[in-house]
Amino acid sequence: MVRAKKAKVWIDIVAPKIFNEKTITKTLASEEENFIGRTLEFPLYLLDENKKDKFYYMAKLRIVEVNEEKKAKTTVEGIRVLKNYLEKFVTSGVASINHVKDLDIQDGKKIRVKVFVALEGKPNDRVKTTIRKEIEKFVEEKFKNYDFDFIVKNVIEDGIKNELLKTITKVYPVKVLEIKEIKVL
Repeated sequence: MVRAKKAKVWIDIVAPKIFNEKTITKTLASEEENFIGRTLEFPLYLLDENKKDKFYYMAKLRIVEVNEEKKAKTTVEGIRVLKNYLEKFVTSGVASINHVKDLDIQDGKKIRVKVFVALEGKPNDRVKTTIRKEIEKFVEEKFKNYDFDFIVKNVIEDGIKNELLKTITKVYPVKVLEIKEIKVL
């Protein structure tokens, strides 16, 4: 028995509001309903032309709706820094700290925040512990009072990163600090 093939249609994948709802790419589909719930990952500079210097960031988007105009609307599920970008900062004579924190935020979502810090030289364990506590306190205070889109926008624009950097630099000299990943759990 031969099945009749459905005609495929082009669907535009549209970035979320925080990236100005521009069309990112097009894809072929036979049924639009099959697209809902899919996740896609794009380099940040494709979503926002003003962020060419953020070539090392990837944004994970989830398709939430396909409308009559064949446009797939998306939401941000997370952003992350490429692993090979961070690896170049970890060399001999450099100490690194990776901190992970799960928390509930204002819009009811549970998120995971990962912070990467490369320190100048080799600090002792007491200094590393102090830095971890500062990161923990900062993430808890800053992130819980905002919604996910606001947090993502602030991380991309380095607002939160620069505040955290000022806090940690008071404890010990920092070579690099990156908010390595933020994602919805």
